[in-house]
Amino acid sequence: MNRDEYVENMKQQIDAWNDRIAQWEERIQKLDGDLRAQYQTQIESLRQQSDVATQKLRSLQQSSDAAWQHMSHGLEGAWKTLAESFEKSLQEFNRTHKP
Repeated sequence: MNRDEYVENMKQQIDAWNDRIAQWEERIQKLDGDLRAQYQTQIESLRQQSDVATQKLRSLQQSSDAAWQHMSHGLEGAWKTLAESFEKSLQEFNRTHKP
């Protein structure tokens, strides 16, 4: 996969996670204040991780051809962290609050 294909793939993945975060945020607005605040804190953490992944993607886009593969590994690490955090938080939420 070349850099442009890789960047486009990662953009789509980040956009998909951001959409899921927004959907989750809509669902928690219906909860009580304390519980809503707890989940809102988790969402803010996920948004920060998404921002880190987006920043790494921007750096990757601006990198030299020689550096892009090395940088892609850092982005994959940020993406993996975001994916794991999101899935864990969402599973907990779904376990205790059926849609």
